[in-house]
Amino acid sequence: ITFVNKHLSKLNLEVTDLESQFHDGVHLCLLMGLLEGFFVPLYEFHLTPQDFDQKVHNVAFAFELMQ
Repeated sequence: ITFVNKHLSKLNLEVTDLESQFHDGVHLCLLMGLLEGFFVPLYEFHLTPQDFDQKVHNVAFAFELMQ
């Protein structure tokens, strides 16, 4: 969690529980952008996912960013 918070603090975000805060992919997308050194356009993922499909899209998009 320390590693994640070190990087997400640049966006004024803090993670206290990986399982509950990474389940929708939002923090993961933002973290991947920070680690790779680029801004992830907010229109590329769902900032406030409303359903399971949007959450899956976010997680899949985060994995695309890892490649």
